[in-house]
Amino acid sequence: MKYLELTQGQRAVVDDEDWVRVSRWKWHASRKGKTGEYYACRNRRTGEGGPKSRLLHYAALGLEQPLRDGRVIDHINGRPLDCRKANLRVCTHQENLRNQRAQRRGTSRYRGVYWQRQRGKWTAKIKCDGRSEYLGLFRTEYAAAAAYNVAAAERFGLFARLNRWEGPTACPPGPSRPWEAIEPGVTGAERWAERRGMRRERFGTSGERGRQLEFWR
Repeated sequence: MKYLELTQGQRAVVDDEDWVRVSRWKWHASRKGKTGEYYACRNRRTGEGGPKSRLLHYAALGLEQPLRDGRVIDHINGRPLDCRKANLRVCTHQENLRNQRAQRRGTSRYRGVYWQRQRGKWTAKIKCDGRSEYLGLFRTEYAAAAAYNVAAAERFGLFARLNRWEGPTACPPGPSRPWEAIEPGVTGAERWAERRGMRRERFGTSGERGRQLEFWR
C-alpha cells in the first residue's frame, strides 16, 4: 500500500498498483456527510462531466461517478481515507447508511443508544427500512449498546456497524454515579437477548464478525 498526501494534514491510502494512476491528480481533504469525516477529493477538470468534486474511492476502483444504477461505494472499515480495493464495495445507499459511524452529537457516543432522563435509564433503538424500532430500557449504557449490536447483526448482516466499547460517555445527563455506567458481564444485554429467544451461536464466533459480537456477552 502507498499513501497520498492531502491537505489539512490528512493522507489517504491506496493499493500499490493504483498509486501511479491516481497520483497524477492533486487530491485534497474535504469533510462530508453528517459525520463530518474527511474524504479524498479532487476538482473536476475542464471537459469532464459529472459532479464538480471527484472522490478517490471511485477512482481507485476505476468506476464512473456517480454510478448509473444509483448505487454507491462503501468503506468496509468505516474509514473514508482507506481506499484500498479490499476495503471498498459497491452497495445500495441504504446499505451504506447502515455502515456509517454514529454521529457525535447526542447523549451517547454509541450508535442506537440514548439517555432517557425521565426514567433514569438508557434506551436502545434501531432504524431499519425507514422505521425506528424500540429495543428496550437498560440500566447501563454498556448493556444498551450491546443490545443494539445484536439487533444490528440480525437485521443488517455484513453491513452492520457494531458498537465497540470505549468507556462510558462523558455527558451531563449520564448516570448519577459514574460506576453505574459499567456492568460487568453485560447481564442486561444477555437478559434482553434471552427474552427474544436469541442465542449467541446464531451469530457465530469465528473471524472478525465473531470477535465484534463478543462485545454483548
